[in-house]
Formats: sequence, C-alpha cells, structure tokens
Amino acid sequence: MLGALNYRIDGNEIIYGITDEDQAAKAYGHNTGMKGHKFLENKVPVRKFIPNPDERLRLEIRNGIDNLLDGYRMPEVEEVEEEIQASSVIERRSVLDLILGGL
Repeated sequence: MLGALNYRIDGNEIIYGITDEDQAAKAYGHNTGMKGHKFLENKVPVRKFIPNPDERLRLEIRNGIDNLLDGYRMPEVEEVEEEIQASSVIERRSVLDLILGGL
C-alpha cells in the first residue's frame, strides 16, 4: 500500500495520495476502520496512516517537511547581497595585496 503512495508538487503545495485503485480501497479501509464494508465495518480498528482530505498531517510530519524544504529554499535577497559584498571586499584585498606586495 505504501508503495502506491504518490505525490506531485503543484506551486507551493505537495499533493499526495494513493493512485492505484486496489491500494486506494485498502487505504480507505485502514483510514476509516472499513467504513461501508459489507462484513468488516465496525469490526476493524481505524489505522490511519495519511489524513483524510479534510484533515492535515500531524505537526511533527509538517515540521519534518519544513526542515527538508529549508535545504532547497532560495536565500533572501539581503543574504545574497551580503555575500556579494563580502566576496568583493575579499577580492579587492587580494588585488591590493598583489599590487602592493603585502606592504
């Protein structure tokens, strides 16, 4: 079932779910405790592994995703400008050191 869990990125959202029809039926059964099943309804405990469409991922999972995404975020413009200024100061010093011979 977890092998059928897929995702796609849509703008700023990650859309995930089970796309295989047979596996989606199993996932529904796990998430609802077999709601609507002829023989098993109310006889099997709910074993949620993904939230229903009207729910959100647990906070710990959302925080983990945010931590992963931090490695892919673009730096703020101010951070880039500071790096450029710092590197140009280093370059100017290096050129001056070459010209002046370390005087």
